Amino acid sequence: MAGGDKTETNEAETRETAGLGLTAEEGRSFARLAENGGRGGQAAMLRAKRRALLDEIHERQRIIDNIDCLIWRWQRDEGGNKR
Repeated sequence: MAGGDKTETNEAETRETAGLGLTAEEGRSFARLAENGGRGGQAAMLRAKRRALLDEIHERQRIIDNIDCLIWRWQRDEGGNKR
């Protein structure tokens, strides 16, 4: 592969991964995986990242639910006063 081709490939991969929420270290790991044998390792890394993001979403949803429940109980206890 010519030097220009490798630069173009790296730029294309950077654009492709820009919106994935990878940290700088994760980005370097992702690039190393590509250099060492292709998409299998990258796909596994992305699946793990996806699981971690979903875990964060679920935890934040649980917190929102707890907040909503507390507000609802306060309103109920105050005879229906809202906000």
